[in-house]
Amino acid sequence: MLSSTASLGLKTDLCQQFVRSGEKGGVVKLWVGAVIGAVSSWLLPMAAAAQGVVYAEREANGVLRSSAEGRGRIGAPYQAGSSAKYACTLAAIRLQSAGRLSLDAPVRTLLPGFDNPLADDITLRLLLQNRTGIADGVVAALRSDPTLPSQSIPALEAANRFSAGVDGDAPGTAFSYVNSNWIVVQAILERAAGRSLVALLDELVFEPAGARGASVFVGGLGGPDPVEAEGGSLPLPDFISCAGGMAARPQDLIAVARYPYVSDDFDEADRLLLATVTTPEENYTLGGRYELVRDRQGRERRISWQSGNNGAWSAQVIYDDVQDVAFAVVAVDADTDPILERRARWLTRHGLTRVEE
Repeated sequence: MLSSTASLGLKTDLCQQFVRSGEKGGVVKLWVGAVIGAVSSWLLPMAAAAQGVVYAEREANGVLRSSAEGRGRIGAPYQAGSSAKYACTLAAIRLQSAGRLSLDAPVRTLLPGFDNPLADDITLRLLLQNRTGIADGVVAALRSDPTLPSQSIPALEAANRFSAGVDGDAPGTAFSYVNSNWIVVQAILERAAGRSLVALLDELVFEPAGARGASVFVGGLGGPDPVEAEGGSLPLPDFISCAGGMAARPQDLIAVARYPYVSDDFDEADRLLLATVTTPEENYTLGGRYELVRDRQGRERRISWQSGNNGAWSAQVIYDDVQDVAFAVVAVDADTDPILERRARWLTRHGLTRVEE
């Protein structure tokens, strides 16, 4: 089942680093244990009635079709996991265009007071690439303090508490997919914009993209009747919102994926930046992945292939900017196989074959 998850692209974003830390036996307590337990449950086949899946597909003529399976609710936001990383990357590029920051400036300049010995060598670009040498500082903190997910911690304080260590790799030399990178990204964005992540993502990404149902959430999904996972949801603290605190409908994921390709807010240099792979074995660029595909004419190109997961929640959006077509799915408590099959049919219909590298 783990291989199916990887092929789907809905990687266990918020919990992958816990598993990589060696806690594979399901014995870790507190929030970490809950994460791994939720992932184990998500990977098992479930009855259709328990699953909640919502799809959206955009055709080249602009027609958007939505459908739902099981207890999926069209029009309701779902947790979208690390889709937030791509949204925060778009915000960083917009702030650079506005002269508020530079992707190549050292963190020491972008975030005065950040107490990490590599702060002079790490740039915002490396943070967005997950190639910093910053050690994970979240796992141990969650182990020791079960109240941490419900705490509100200022951005710089969170960076100094959870992102101050190093893992032994020099900046730029190794890929390390840890939330501690994104705690620092969030602090930098908030300082540069002079407002909270909630406000700056609304202003710089969600509103101009037309992603009217997208938002940043803290704790769990809000509203009078939110979608819920079986057994409840894992609370997300406010200081890792850039890592996984995005809520969205599948059409919102499509809107965000299309945004840099259909708006004058981004230029060709920005689009090239977004699609340039920095870690080939992960197909990782800045804040997300671009997979290599082959079209009907045998031409190869990279297309936006963003995904996110938080326990029982999963999301994915694939966008081909050449054809201006997209596939998106949000799910909770769902089996991967039907989603894989639906995605495969969509790729075939649009003449796209994923190239394994």
